Amino acid sequence: MLKSLRSKILVALTGTVLVSMLLTMFFVKRETEKQISLLQNKNAQQLVEAIGLNVESQYKNLIFHKQVLLKQKKEKINNIVHVALGIVEESYKNYKEGWLTEEEAKQRARDDIKQMCYSNEVDYIWINDTGRPIPRMLMYPENPELDGQLLSNPGFNSALGLKKNFFAATVDVVLQDGEGYVDYFWPKANKDGETAIQPKLAYVKLFREWNWVIGTGIYVDDIEEDTKKQINSILTTLRETFSKMVIGKSGYMYLFNGSNNLLVHPSLTLGDSSNLINPVTRNPMLEDLIAAAKTPAKSLEYIWDKPPLHKGEYRFWKKSHITYFEPLDWYIASTVYTDEIEAPAIEITRYIFFLSICILVFAFILSLLLSRHLTSPLQLLTAAAQKIDYDSMADAAIPVTGSIETRRLGSIMNKTLESIRAAVRSKEELFETKLSLELRLHQAEKLESVGRLAAGIAHEINTPTQYVGTNIDFLNDASKDISELLEQLTKLIATAHRNGNLEDDFADTVKEYFETADWEFLQEEIPKALLQSQEGLRRISKIVSAMKNFSHPGSGELESSDINIGIQSTVTLATNEWKYAAEMEMQLEDDLPLVLCYPDELNQVFLNMVINSAHAIAAHNQKSGREKGLITIQTEKIGKHVQIRISDSGGGMPDAVVDKIFEPFYTTKEVGKGTGQGLAIAHDVIVNKHHGSIDVQTELGQGTTFIISLPIAPPS
Repeated sequence: MLKSLRSKILVALTGTVLVSMLLTMFFVKRETEKQISLLQNKNAQQLVEAIGLNVESQYKNLIFHKQVLLKQKKEKINNIVHVALGIVEESYKNYKEGWLTEEEAKQRARDDIKQMCYSNEVDYIWINDTGRPIPRMLMYPENPELDGQLLSNPGFNSALGLKKNFFAATVDVVLQDGEGYVDYFWPKANKDGETAIQPKLAYVKLFREWNWVIGTGIYVDDIEEDTKKQINSILTTLRETFSKMVIGKSGYMYLFNGSNNLLVHPSLTLGDSSNLINPVTRNPMLEDLIAAAKTPAKSLEYIWDKPPLHKGEYRFWKKSHITYFEPLDWYIASTVYTDEIEAPAIEITRYIFFLSICILVFAFILSLLLSRHLTSPLQLLTAAAQKIDYDSMADAAIPVTGSIETRRLGSIMNKTLESIRAAVRSKEELFETKLSLELRLHQAEKLESVGRLAAGIAHEINTPTQYVGTNIDFLNDASKDISELLEQLTKLIATAHRNGNLEDDFADTVKEYFETADWEFLQEEIPKALLQSQEGLRRISKIVSAMKNFSHPGSGELESSDINIGIQSTVTLATNEWKYAAEMEMQLEDDLPLVLCYPDELNQVFLNMVINSAHAIAAHNQKSGREKGLITIQTEKIGKHVQIRISDSGGGMPDAVVDKIFEPFYTTKEVGKGTGQGLAIAHDVIVNKHHGSIDVQTELGQGTTFIISLPIAPPS
């Protein structure tokens, strides 16, 4: 069956295609499943990490807001106590000048302080002595029955969260520092008229001449209430964010805390979820997730149902990535069904199978036609040779005698000539194929570089955006303080106008309001905040512009291009590759002429050079213990050429390496960190496509310099 040439061609071509199809399906399916699984897992993990960073940012804003509120309350009670202290000092002055007896002066001070007006948050000012171990109350407007009594009631043991006598704690503070703040708990009536113990903050100051402790307090429970509202707002934002996220086909994000309470979930009931059981381990589901959060790089695999079609059928494998945010005791998690991860690979395999069947049928038909095309001329030539043999042997230019194999030899020689012509055509096709493959290789290298830089670009854009937002928030808060300051000044001026003269303490009051609003700080920081915002926006614009210039596909034709702009865009785009290992110094000639070139391919060369320099410096830094190296890029016009010098302070290269660096697939990097194509492509682009030159100067332990020379107007 396989004796004829036609049958051999048919079997060989069809068999080759069939074996190739089976091998392709096997390896492509396995590798596709692996890569898609890695991408899905990485995507889910990155989503969890991104949400974690978002929660951290909002939590920092919450803490800052809480600190601002507490500072305002401290300033309020501080000011009130100092006003009361001024009254006491005035009475003491009258006593020292002989206008009043000491007891009359003390009584007047107590009476005047009782008449002081307070805000809706500060009800009264008290005065106790410095007696130990338990002080005595001298004046308590809220409960006059306490005046003159030892403050030993167990109900006063509410200071510092340690059940310590509050008034004894105030004595300890003022005797040590003269003044200070004390945390304590005190009854407070709510809207319904009921009294409950609430946190409170007191400011006390010592009047040493009479050993008086003057103090007042303010409730701080509203700060905690505001904090709870802020946390609820964060949860509301997360619910909206989670509802818009898609992981696989039906995967989702969810949130719970260390007390086994679900806080955000698209389908389950929120609240206590300790009754949810992991069908695999029989442990509470949230406890297994909490344990998995201790190793964020790994995921938790478990069995679950698949609503709505398979609700209650716990037979579907799922995978969750979890991260823990300790300040709020929150666990942020993503989950996806493993069969949905494998679905794209199965779909691709099915597509490859049907495509392979089509290719197999096409190959069979093609091999059938090809075998017929190849054997028919041989049969005709054989018949003609036989006819010459029997009918016109003498007239044959090439005698054909002997057996049938000998007579076929002439036909084989003619076919050889045809094969030579076919070989020439094949060579031309191979040359065109080579050019096409080179173009694809260049594009793949460029896409690889863009992918490698994507995370760095996100980081570079995110950082200035964050501090622009923070500064805007600061300016908003500052404007409120300024408005309050101006309002108070307006009221003071109006009072002076109604009375016909300015009050004696007008200047002091104005100064006090300025200090309360921290006007000097606002004057100094507001311009800085605006400048930082402008700088952040400028950096974002620069990065986006550089990315746009680098990723421009080009026209495929020679273009007049500014080499300096290409270098600047590339350096900006690659910032995240070199900024941790080296400083960048660019010495670019101002009047550099435009160069007729392929700009996108030159940008790729510059990017490869900068990344290689950064990697070389990083490796040398690690060995030498140096913190950072230096990358220097210079451009200048030399005759009819533009020269670009890219230098690094890395470890240099030995001569054996220099001789091979432009060879394809040769690399000195570790496996998986380099393809060996970067410098080979650079050599091809500079030398073959631009008729330029690329040279290397290197010294071990000192560094390396690549010198690129480009003709301003290359030959056609």
